[in-house]
Amino acid sequence: MISIGTAILTGLFIIFIHWLADFHMQNEDMSMKKSKSNFWLTMHVLTYTAVTLLFWNLVLFRPLNNYSFIDYFMFFNFIFSTH
Repeated sequence: MISIGTAILTGLFIIFIHWLADFHMQNEDMSMKKSKSNFWLTMHVLTYTAVTLLFWNLVLFRPLNNYSFIDYFMFFNFIFSTH
């Protein structure tokens, strides 16, 4: 079982990574054209996914954390389903 403090910090980290990957890592072409072009939508999703997975691997997937695979799966699905 994880503590409330750890859960809150993890939630804040997930929000930060979403903000970074979704708003700061996409260029103007992606932001303007992703709703009209499958190419730009694909580029956006690949960029978002790469940044998210990089930071998740650096912080969340450390062996010292007490998260189970189900916890990671829930985090992953929450972020991508709300994206």
